[in-house]
Amino acid sequence: MVFNKGGRVDIVQCKTTRKYNSYFTPEDWGAEVEAAQRLRQLGFEVRVWLDFTLFKIGRSASINRWFKIDKHEKDSLTIKYDGKTGKISYQWSPLGRAQSQA
Repeated sequence: MVFNKGGRVDIVQCKTTRKYNSYFTPEDWGAEVEAAQRLRQLGFEVRVWLDFTLFKIGRSASINRWFKIDKHEKDSLTIKYDGKTGKISYQWSPLGRAQSQA
């Protein structure tokens, strides 16, 4: 949890991996979402984040990306790294339909 000026609270789930393809479900951030709901009931402004870090295989560099969980609490998240282009792409999958983003 990060307490910011003005009363805003950020709740962050941190994940690290060496896998170029990663998949996360609502169970991965369920405890963070529940804590956020409780804090909101107490009047706090709360945001929930997934802090994703990919350690590239055979290299010392890493790639870090934050994903805002708010409005995706019940969605799954697929993250893919393209070793040729060096870019991360991701897709939220809400209950049966997919929404692509890059």
